[in-house]
Amino acid sequence: MDEAQDGIHDGLPELSTRWISDTTLIEAPLPAKRLLENYAHLPSDEIMAHLHKVAYDGVDSSNLYGMDIFEDFFEVGYNLFRDRDTFRATFLTADLFASGDTPLSRLRGSMDVVWAGNFMHLFLREKQRQALISMLAMLKNSPGAIMAGRFMGHAVPGEYHYGFRGKMASMYRHDQKSFRELCEEVFRDVEGRWNIDIQSNDWVETLNLRREGSRDETWTLEIRFVINRLD
Repeated sequence: MDEAQDGIHDGLPELSTRWISDTTLIEAPLPAKRLLENYAHLPSDEIMAHLHKVAYDGVDSSNLYGMDIFEDFFEVGYNLFRDRDTFRATFLTADLFASGDTPLSRLRGSMDVVWAGNFMHLFLREKQRQALISMLAMLKNSPGAIMAGRFMGHAVPGEYHYGFRGKMASMYRHDQKSFRELCEEVFRDVEGRWNIDIQSNDWVETLNLRREGSRDETWTLEIRFVINRLD
């Protein structure tokens, strides 16, 4: 791990399942606001399951888009829910970091809400910056457009290196302060004015380690955020 940034954050606030609806920054259209209130607290490890739940609760599925780099995951979802002929969401096989004419570039400026669930922590800081720029570009160029998400952070921000199935992977893990700094860098590089609300709490699996005073690599935080376009 690289040298940690200053400080260990203690006394982090607990989050309610309604934390997003309690913020003052949301001026989204009603359908988008309802979606955020109902789903921004939920893990979205499975795009298909997440979008199916949104549609089940009354959102027109033709207004939903899901993206993954692996097309096979969409087939798994159709086979599981058996609704290939009735579920109207659009699924895109796309690379968030690809340039040129891509499925994502064709969505530029068209989304009321972008949800980024459980993947920002997979990259180093520069890739995270690129991902944020790509996702913000998909939002409409009007006040009230929202990007929200969650990811795995760390009480001591910095680069971490992990072994998985015989391979090493490197990623940058944030706390609230370091992620806010990254987002503010991004805001200076994109059009429009933006605001961000960030909250964090202990990752459930590591609560006991934190109570025992552990400050090693397992002291994991869950970071949740909402970015709102102001103009």
